[in-house]
Parts: sequence; structure tokens; C-alpha cells
Amino acid sequence: MDAGPGPGRGPGAYAEAGYGHGHRIALLLENRPEFFVQYLALNSLGVAIVPVNPDYRHDEIVYQLDHADVVLAVAISNRVTDLKKASEYCALQPPAVDVARLGDEALPRAGQTPPRATAPIGRETECAMLYTSGTTGRPKGCLLTNDYFITAGEWYLALGGEAALLGDTDRVLNPLPLYHMNSLAVTATGLMCGGGCLISPDRFHPKSWWDDVIATRATVIHYLGWYRRC
Repeated sequence: MDAGPGPGRGPGAYAEAGYGHGHRIALLLENRPEFFVQYLALNSLGVAIVPVNPDYRHDEIVYQLDHADVVLAVAISNRVTDLKKASEYCALQPPAVDVARLGDEALPRAGQTPPRATAPIGRETECAMLYTSGTTGRPKGCLLTNDYFITAGEWYLALGGEAALLGDTDRVLNPLPLYHMNSLAVTATGLMCGGGCLISPDRFHPKSWWDDVIATRATVIHYLGWYRRC
């Protein structure tokens, strides 16, 4: 699959529509290549992403979009309607667009000027707003900078031990979701820093796990401890 941005799908399209440094855009794209295409395009403009858990119900989506001051939401085709319905209950009422239609349809204009339009984009720029699980109350939004991501990735890359990462020969299978800091901030960033390959399945499948490890030729598997019981 060619996951390149293509016409109308890269940072230029967002910039032309008025999105920029300091804005936050929600992504409901699951563990798909398009997640990274949009994430990196937005990051180059200083736009922070707000990954949305695809298992969230209506009220949970409303809370996240509203709490994060999201100005636009990008989703897979079958979830656009859900985001549009949620947006109606948000103060900013961010428009929701289909990622499959980017390049074919113009993006809606940003409703506000980028908050940090005159500030340089750098390591202290906000990269993502990730949310906690919310097991003890409302999920809490964690503001993570580019510096946080780079530091986390470099730390992961330098861990060593039995699963030492060697560089562009690494093939790391991580079944955790991309709205989770482990998969996005740590593993994905570490592999970007080292030039390795991230294998990101849609979710953890216990029945096919070891078959997937073999089929993908993974050199390292990254998982939570309880997976070992599966």
C-alpha cells in the first residue's frame, strides 16, 4: 500500500484551509496507515492530534472533542456520522470529514486563527493530547509535546537487553491501539528515530497471535504482561 499523502491529503491542504500551530484536530482512524499520514502532516504544521478511542460511546466522544477544544475531526468513513452527531453538543462544533474523501473534497475552513500562528514550531510544540482510561472518573487529557515524544522514542530505542532495537532491520509488532501512549509516543516514535518497521494490527487477537508473529516476520514483539496468559 502506498501511504503517501497524495494530492490534497498532506499538510498543504490543512494549511490552505487555515489550520495551523496551536490547533487540535481529532483523529478517529483506528490502527491504519492513514493515521500516520494525517498525524505527520498535521505535526509539520504544529497542529496537535487528539486520537479518539473507536470504542467510545456518544457521550464519551462529546466529552473528548469538547474538552480538547478540537477544531476539526477526521474519521474513517463509517464513523463520520458519529462524530458529526457528537460535534453538535460541543462548544466549537468542529466539522467532521471522511479521511477517504480528503483530496476529493475541500476541507472546511478553520473557524479560528491558529492560536500560536506567530510562534516557531519546535520541540516544545504540542504534539498530541492523549486521554487516560477514565476508570476513576472522567478521562484526563495529557498534553504531550514533540520533545516528550522524541525523548520517549529515543529512550525506547536505547533500552537494550533481549529486545534490543538494532535500527532499520527491526520489525516490531505492537498490538496496542494508537490512541495509547505506549504504541504512539514510545514504540512508533522509537522506530521513526531508528528507521525500523512498526507492525500495527487492528487489535490483539489471541487465537492468531503467534501466527501473526510468524507471518509478519517480527523481530520484536511488544505487549502487556497479561497477554502471556492467552
